[in-house]
Amino acid sequence: MQSWNKILHGSVLTGADPEGMLSAVRSMAQTLLCSEGHRGEALGKCSCCRKIYKDIHPDVSFIRRGFQKDGKTLRSEIVVDQIRAVAKDSVVLPNEARAKIYVFPEADTLNASAQNALLKLLEEPPEGVYFLLCAKNPDALLPTVRSRCGIYHVGGEEEAESEEIASLCRDYLAALGDELALLRWEARAEKLDMAAMRELIPALSAAAAEALRGKALLSLEEQLRECAAMLRVNVNTRHLAAMLATYRNEE
Repeated sequence: MQSWNKILHGSVLTGADPEGMLSAVRSMAQTLLCSEGHRGEALGKCSCCRKIYKDIHPDVSFIRRGFQKDGKTLRSEIVVDQIRAVAKDSVVLPNEARAKIYVFPEADTLNASAQNALLKLLEEPPEGVYFLLCAKNPDALLPTVRSRCGIYHVGGEEEAESEEIASLCRDYLAALGDELALLRWEARAEKLDMAAMRELIPALSAAAAEALRGKALLSLEEQLRECAAMLRVNVNTRHLAAMLATYRNEE
């Protein structure tokens, strides 16, 4: 079973294999809901974990596309009314576990209105509530949604890429205030392609939220928002890496 570091209230899982993403979701759910192995049992073997594996745990909800009014035709999108229902349900206490999880197996089918409604939940999540979004095409998610989530690649070469993104985040935060270290970081980051840079910006935002406080965090977040805006108009990765490397923590 894959081990997970600190899981944020919002997570985006990407990969080419939907079943691989769902398997990762189950592993994350077991990590979040299993209370220390339920009195010593190994993670994955207790009643809670078995229910999660079988997709029958009452505190793990799957949000999928609904049907049209005819009751037969599947909608092409997840709509805002479904997210409103999630918002109402999310404030209800869990049935069995210490937390509640909402899984979106096809998060890239959320329409714009649904994503904006979900964004409000990601910005101010109810206590003990987690949102796990699976997306074969993460670019279909709004940048504001991605920036509020941890990003996880599932499967093959993408896992190595995800570790590289995580390494870049750690090294960037460690380099702040050290001009030479930032230059070395820039040399690595400028080699990223556009897809990887799109992953790096929200990942840096999430990492900064954990590591920084006060003016330092606000200043870096402003710089990251500017980088995200530049990404939308396809500014090259070398320019973005240089821009991030010139950030100075004035606090």
